[in-house]
Amino acid sequence: MKKVFLAVLITASFSLSCFSSDQLKYTISGISSGGFMANQMATIFSSQFSGVATVAGGFYYCAEDYLPKKVKEDSLGIGTRNLFLFEPAPIDDSFNPFILFSGSNSASWFRPQKGNPIYQSSLCMSSPDKTNLPTDYLKSNAEKNLVDPLINLSEQKVFIYHGSADSVIRAKSQERLKEYYLSVGVLDLNIETITGTGNHNFPTDRTDAMPCKRAGVPYLGACDLDLAGLFLGSFYTDEKKGKLIRSEVNRDHLYIVDQTTQIENVNKSEENWTMAAPSIAPYGYMYASDKCLQNPGSCQTHVALH
Repeated sequence: MKKVFLAVLITASFSLSCFSSDQLKYTISGISSGGFMANQMATIFSSQFSGVATVAGGFYYCAEDYLPKKVKEDSLGIGTRNLFLFEPAPIDDSFNPFILFSGSNSASWFRPQKGNPIYQSSLCMSSPDKTNLPTDYLKSNAEKNLVDPLINLSEQKVFIYHGSADSVIRAKSQERLKEYYLSVGVLDLNIETITGTGNHNFPTDRTDAMPCKRAGVPYLGACDLDLAGLFLGSFYTDEKKGKLIRSEVNRDHLYIVDQTTQIENVNKSEENWTMAAPSIAPYGYMYASDKCLQNPGSCQTHVALH
């Protein structure tokens, strides 16, 4: 049976009032920082999401609130600590995104010391095996009703992807992310992991994308892999409704959504965009297939974060 879906980049604010919200809840995915945020969203609002896919992402509260804590501490004791403490970086830590390079000689490279406020966020990408799982912190937040009840997580489907040539986030993040999901109650049978050959990009089966072993804007790789199809198929295929079938894209159904206001400003002209709230882009994109537009109630919403 052919199924159709609504895909939303950055936001689902427009679609939520139009498309079905009671069939399989929503699903969410993201790459890099979007992968971290997809996990955050699916964890905090677990009653709203039935599936989450991360591409080169990490787990909930991985960087903690280390930076603001350190800044506050130092503001109360100026001179007792140095916010900019660095130390020589060993050659085997060359993947660390916070290394300061001074020439081609590795002897002149420096990385943050543990007293540096960016250290914890650096660990999330460069040394995920050294990070602390936030299980107890999350349980405490659930008891305070700061996040949805954790029992919802046991029903989520999880898809984790990482490229073996990723130059930004270490491959161990995939293992650590799975450990996190298991620790918070996601069932092992609901977790699917795939290791690709690509760099820090989103794998596609397009031939006109950037080479799979490269990373850069727009972070779409020609990897001979339809990753979006894989995780959407995992989220939405079942015995009664059959498999997900890929359809042709109708570019007329790709809409710009102004995220500075709300649903009345779809396809608002660029000169009328205004600055959105901090941490969100002023616009996103919404796509719906022909069948979705003809019968909105038959479609589910997927949110994609960059």
